[in-house]
Amino acid sequence: MIIGRNEKLALIPLILCLLLWVIPGSANSAAKLPLDPGPSAADSTAVDELVSPSPWKPGSELLAVGFFTAVAIYLLLRVQDRLQDRARQRW
Repeated sequence: MIIGRNEKLALIPLILCLLLWVIPGSANSAAKLPLDPGPSAADSTAVDELVSPSPWKPGSELLAVGFFTAVAIYLLLRVQDRLQDRARQRW
């Protein structure tokens, strides 16, 4: 099976979404903010959330977005090829 230019271009968003789904962001990559120790207990919980945020965990929506984007790009590129073929035939 030969994969053409249109298919390769359409697979890019699907592969990127799949990578984001398999390898989500980690807490180590989050930016660490300078902290000023505060006397309030409510402030300490907010500070704890800033220091070690929970890692982002994508759901199945990300895969659906990647799939539908890939299909839309593929269909648009097919329409573009058809329009170019018609234009060549008229000239």
